[in-house]
Amino acid sequence: LSLLGVSAIAVAVAALAGPGRDLSIETLQTLGVLVNQSGVDLEMALSGPIPEAATGGVTTLVDSMVPDNIFAALSEGQTLKVLLFAMIFGVSLGLVKAPSTAALFDTLDSLYQAFNKVIHGLTYLLPFGLCSLLAYQLSQVGIEVLLSMVDFVAVAIATFALIYLISTLIVWRRSGQSLWSTLLALKDPTILSLATSSSLACLPAAITGLSENLKFDPQTTNLVTPLAITLCRFGSVIYFALATLFVVQLYQRELGLAGLGIVIMGSILAGMATSGVTGILTLTMLGLVLDPLKLPLEAVLVLFIAIDPLMDPFRTLGIVHTGMAATALVANREG
Repeated sequence: LSLLGVSAIAVAVAALAGPGRDLSIETLQTLGVLVNQSGVDLEMALSGPIPEAATGGVTTLVDSMVPDNIFAALSEGQTLKVLLFAMIFGVSLGLVKAPSTAALFDTLDSLYQAFNKVIHGLTYLLPFGLCSLLAYQLSQVGIEVLLSMVDFVAVAIATFALIYLISTLIVWRRSGQSLWSTLLALKDPTILSLATSSSLACLPAAITGLSENLKFDPQTTNLVTPLAITLCRFGSVIYFALATLFVVQLYQRELGLAGLGIVIMGSILAGMATSGVTGILTLTMLGLVLDPLKLPLEAVLVLFIAIDPLMDPFRTLGIVHTGMAATALVANREG
């Protein structure tokens, strides 16, 4: 229901605001130049061995979930592999009946608390790092590209802000605490999302904010929050819905109710397909929504790649914060 809600809100905002509708001639020319500059020369060999097609199906799915090396998966931010390993290790540890298991649980809990202290201390430096990071990202995007996509960027940020507000109200009402206490509890995950663009790095702060500060049931919070953030990918769903409507308006296509339904459901499926995928590779999943609508991904992908350094932090914020709101709907308060 949360996935349907955020996808429908994003589609409604994009349909009403029309970020790709009635663009000026200068803007269209700038976008056209950017697309043409991204052209790839195709070289086809008329002799030699025929390359084998990439295999998919069950094998690809298993490879995306099972880690070859858990430490490599941690360092590369492959959240789906990390989550699967953590679940298997946790179940195996729970089946061990030796008395030493309790000591290991205490050790792991101490490590968890220690890293939380480190993250909490680093948040005092995050405002300076956030300003520097934003300056670097703006310099990489370029002012011309940003101005040509300013309508889409503004609508996307406004949509993320609207869903952030709705999620905050949900957490506030479910927690039963004051609005100020709720905002303080959500402060660390919000800052970390914008500063790191990594949902995995925000997990400890999100769990701490819900279980310790807002007093939601720790057992439910520890289980549901990683699943909501890793599998549901609310931020990607929102972004794909907005991007699809932008492309539809850019090509001046008309969508009926069936087309809007394809966008809403396709954005959900494409967003969930980004589990374990990071960076620009996330944008390639947009083809899952554009293909049924007979719209080309290759022609517009470069436009979204150009502004991705600016949009990635907001996409991560949508994943983490809306995942916390979904957890608040599931978890009960202590006592």
